Amino acid sequence: MFFTIYLTARQLTWLSLYVLTESLAISITTTHNQTLDTLIDSEDSLFLELLKFCYPQSQPQTQPQHKPSQRNQQQSQALLRKLDHLADTQLLTTLQQQLEPSNSLSQDSYAQLRFCEQLFINYCSSHQLAEEIQQAIAPLLLIIADLQLNNSKWLWQHHSFITLLATTQQHCIGWHASDNRANHRFLQQLQQAVGALIKSWQQGDIDYERNALTDFFAQYDARIHKLEQRMIAAESGALKAKRSQEMATRIINEKTQQQLLPTSIQHFLHNSWHESIVLLLISSENMQAEFHRLKKLTETFIWTFKPYDPEDNDTQQRIYRLLGQLQEELANNLASLKHQPDKLAEVLADIETQHLRILKGQAIERNPCLALNNSNPLNDSHTKISGSLLKKVNLLKPQQWLCHSIDGQPQAIKLLLKLNDSQQLLFSNHVGVKACQYSYEELAYKLANNSIKPIASQSYISQTGTILIEKLLATQQQAQEKNQALLTEKRTQQQLQLQKRLADQKKALAEAQAIARQKTQQQSQQEAQQQRLAAAETALNTQQKYSELLHKFNSGGIVRFYSNEQSRDCKLAAITQQGNNYIFVNKRGIKDCEIAKQDLIIQLATGQAEIIDNGDRFEDALSKVVNSIRQQK
Repeated sequence: MFFTIYLTARQLTWLSLYVLTESLAISITTTHNQTLDTLIDSEDSLFLELLKFCYPQSQPQTQPQHKPSQRNQQQSQALLRKLDHLADTQLLTTLQQQLEPSNSLSQDSYAQLRFCEQLFINYCSSHQLAEEIQQAIAPLLLIIADLQLNNSKWLWQHHSFITLLATTQQHCIGWHASDNRANHRFLQQLQQAVGALIKSWQQGDIDYERNALTDFFAQYDARIHKLEQRMIAAESGALKAKRSQEMATRIINEKTQQQLLPTSIQHFLHNSWHESIVLLLISSENMQAEFHRLKKLTETFIWTFKPYDPEDNDTQQRIYRLLGQLQEELANNLASLKHQPDKLAEVLADIETQHLRILKGQAIERNPCLALNNSNPLNDSHTKISGSLLKKVNLLKPQQWLCHSIDGQPQAIKLLLKLNDSQQLLFSNHVGVKACQYSYEELAYKLANNSIKPIASQSYISQTGTILIEKLLATQQQAQEKNQALLTEKRTQQQLQLQKRLADQKKALAEAQAIARQKTQQQSQQEAQQQRLAAAETALNTQQKYSELLHKFNSGGIVRFYSNEQSRDCKLAAITQQGNNYIFVNKRGIKDCEIAKQDLIIQLATGQAEIIDNGDRFEDALSKVVNSIRQQK
């Protein structure tokens, strides 16, 4: 019975493990972590499977599921060309309204059109295009959908329409809703150009490289270029004038600091000479070189009025040699008096008079120099910020678009001009009008706190498509991981349940075996008890038998003892008074052994001893003696 139970449990265990192994082998699904490159290089079916997985089409359960056909796709493309408007980029909604109640899009078409919708929405929102602009260019989504249905991977094949979309995005970045007539005109002309492009697409004669939209942008670029050039010329001239004013003031203040000069010379430096420096810097092509030249000339001029020892002939000779050349240089550089010859002659004569008095050793009155007011906002052209912050500003290039807040509203501005000398940046808006002006330091701080952010320019929709596909792949991977986790959990539960069943079966088997062992043990104990009882009864009977024999055994009786396959005969010599011990002697009458009555019974019972002769009883011996006496009489 126990052998049968063991086989049954073992067979059940192996059978359960086999079923579990087979179920795991069937339920495990191989997940392929696709990358974008492998997906693009793979067959269209894998790409479509991804789109259908992420954009499932919900259908009534009563509606049969039909496998998409090429004919259905061609019908979708034909239906697209019949549309002439879109409701807020709702491509599927507009398209499904044109379908018959009994018709529906195939799963492939539905998934691809959903992908196109999301692609276009992401493209517009990521480049911060205004809602009005998005509505104006929304019909371009029809062309995107047509290209997608015709070739699911056109986004990554350098199609000309991708460049056209990038050009459209570049020209629409800075537009924002306002009462400006130029903005209204741009939006209206953009709508007309898009409409003309859609019409040519519907007619099948579209040229993606030269069309109504590219012509409109070319005209717009020509007009904006003229406006920007005018603004650059005007603003750069104004900035250069401010910069020149600051640089001239800096030269005068630096060189007159802690100097003692005649009052007339101070007046000359603060007026005629300061104005001349400004004019010379404005007219120079290299402001830095001109700045250092005029700075050196100013330093030399002020040096000639310093007090010196009349006994110092070397200094006197040096001043004397400089005066002729200095007078000529001053006359050539006094640009503020160029058209006032009388005033120029008067100023030079006063300077010469002061120099002659110095050479003659005459005393002249010298007073501390006063500094010119230098409150110009450009008076500190050298930024005090760290190089890491300034690096972001240096990386910006003209025509770069940035987004910042004007009166609480985010607006796009275009970097039009960078002036490294004055470290000023000029920005324009979408219609070529000045929007704002910042120093390098101001812009660096705004970039650091994200109040101004660069906008990606000339961004291609394929980049947006790449980002979207990566998100879809991540979504698919997360779903697969979730399903795998659920499957793993299910397998774990199944394994736990199986282990529990096996444990229960093992426990039941162990309990059955324990019960069987207990029964066997009880039976063995009962049999042993019975055997012990039988042996005890037999022993008792044997003991009674040999006890009766010993009762007849008398002195002089002979017992044969067996030991080590040898025997010896001994005669009972005496029985102790209590009758418990028997004393035996050998043939020579010498004591051989003394054995207890119970031990002697055991030896007789086990065959270790044998009674040969019971001996005579005393009464019998006495009777024999009496009888013998009688016979003799």
